[in-house]
Amino acid sequence: EVIAEADMCERKLGLAQRLMGALGSEGARWKQGIADLNNTLGLLVGDVLLAAAFVSYIGCFNKRFRKELMDKTFMPYLKGEIPQSGGGVPMSEANDPLKMLTTEAQVATWNNELLPADRVSVEKGAIV
Repeated sequence: EVIAEADMCERKLGLAQRLMGALGSEGARWKQGIADLNNTLGLLVGDVLLAAAFVSYIGCFNKRFRKELMDKTFMPYLKGEIPQSGGGVPMSEANDPLKMLTTEAQVATWNNELLPADRVSVEKGAIV
């Protein structure tokens, strides 16, 4: 009986050691994920501000004027290129408001529901 219990404990110890080894590699991945999230946290304010400006002001305009607003008004102001902006706001390099407002899966669902796949239609779907 004592030998059987010792074998059982040894098996449990082996399983526990394998689990600890597997979780050790997960710890490194989690640390990297936390570092990445901390880096993007500082950029979140600018990204959300751009998405809010997009939803608030761009909805009623056509594609050409939307691009002009984004490239000549919103982005220069948020990046601090306009003197009145007071230095700008930190934001992601690939600052696309659609990335804040929707996901690729949501866009695919809209396309399956017969929303056209062009950029303006997707923007309108995100705004609604």
